[in-house]
Amino acid sequence: GFLQKKEVGSFGGRWKKRWFQLDYAEQCLSVFKKEGEKQQITPILTVPLRGASLSISDIDKSKKRFRFTIFPALHDLFKSCDLFAETDEERQDWIKAIEEVLIKPITTRQVEGEQG
Repeated sequence: GFLQKKEVGSFGGRWKKRWFQLDYAEQCLSVFKKEGEKQQITPILTVPLRGASLSISDIDKSKKRFRFTIFPALHDLFKSCDLFAETDEERQDWIKAIEEVLIKPITTRQVEGEQG
């Protein structure tokens, strides 16, 4: 679905509306310029979620009330990803979905370990 992402490189950063898609198998969040581009081109950014952490911020000078940030585990190779949703409900839905990707490998390993 759509979120706004803070673009780096310009003074203070600009917010751009982008299409995001979670990939549960690859444990990443892919970013596209437009909806439906996955079949046509590669993403403009792929954020690795394995070992990542999330931060929620309700106070923002840019008035982006429903903001959250993903901090990849490989912070030396990947920068944080600042995002905001149009509503708190939408933000909570994204956070819940991302957290499912984050805990999936742990759950899978525990189940496999108990059976083996």
